Formats: sequence, C-alpha cells, structure tokens
Amino acid sequence: MMRFWWGVLSVVLAAATSAGVAAAQSDGLPAEWETRKNLSDLTLGAQGLKPFLDSLKPEEWAENGAPSAYAAQLKSAQDQLRYLADVAGKLSQQPDKLSLALETYFRYQALESMIGSVSAAVRKYQNSAIAELLENQLAQCAPSRDKLRQYVLALVVAKEQEFAVADREAQRCRQTMSRQPAQPPAPAAKQDRK
Repeated sequence: MMRFWWGVLSVVLAAATSAGVAAAQSDGLPAEWETRKNLSDLTLGAQGLKPFLDSLKPEEWAENGAPSAYAAQLKSAQDQLRYLADVAGKLSQQPDKLSLALETYFRYQALESMIGSVSAAVRKYQNSAIAELLENQLAQCAPSRDKLRQYVLALVVAKEQEFAVADREAQRCRQTMSRQPAQPPAPAAKQDRK
C-alpha cells in the first residue's frame, strides 16, 4: 500500500513541477529559444573583447611603472572570458538549471569588474584610445547582461513556485496517508518441513 502512495506522490510532484514551469514561462520566464539567443549574444559580445585583450602589452605597463597586479588582472580577465563562454554554453543546453544561470551571471560580473581594472591600466600605461575601445565593446554587452539578470530573477521565482507547489502537494499527501488506518501485516506463508 505504501508503494502505491509513493507512486501517487511522485506523479503528483511531477505534474506540479511541470505545471509550475508552464506557469512561470507564462508569467515572465522567457522561452528557451529566447534564452539561448540572449546567451549567444552575450557570449559573442564578450568574445569581442578577446582581440583587445590579446593586443595588450602588460610588459610595457611594467616598464612604465605599473604595478604587477595589473598584469595579473589582465590574465584573470582572459580567464573569466573563457569561463563565461564555457558556462554560458552549458546554460544554453540546460536553461532551467539555476546553478548554471547564477554562475553565468557571476562570471559576467567578474569579467566586467576585471575589464574595468584592465581598462584603467591601459588608459594610464598604454593607450587611452584602446581603453575606450575596450569599454565600448563591454558596453555593447549591457543589453544581454540585463536580460540575463532578468532571466536569473525569473528563474529564481519559477523555482520558488515549483518548490511551493511540490511542498503543498507533499503536505496534502502526508495528511491523506496519516488519516488512513494502518494495514496489519499479511500473515507469513507456512513452509512445509520435510
């Protein structure tokens, strides 16, 4: 009897979860194709930073008196760019995975922060025109970044709604199960001894 109720509970939870996703999509969570398009735009825009980053010369910065931390920040920006492309690709494959959505957003924020610092170094120790180009390329990613932030918030709301529905159904099933009298165990079959 217990297996029956666990089966019922799993069916109810699955239905509640899919209903929660459908409700979330109609209430603010964009369609998967739209999310994939935005991730592609974000990644392409961010990859536009790569030629600028690759053309920078941190060894010249050091010759001009720049602290060595700027070279480390350039390396970190290049690493963040790779990490962002990797995690955005994973999120594109699993757009409903909250941990990937958060990681993508945090990677982009880290990249943005590093670019700000690198841009300051380029402006002071290399060429202010290159710093402007770097900042302009980053600014082109702003609409995609904002859409990603909105997506993460909508996904959090959708997951909270799914959890609330699943929790209500689990409570309802628990109450139903607790109201039913316990079945006495079936008598054991007698075995013939020879």
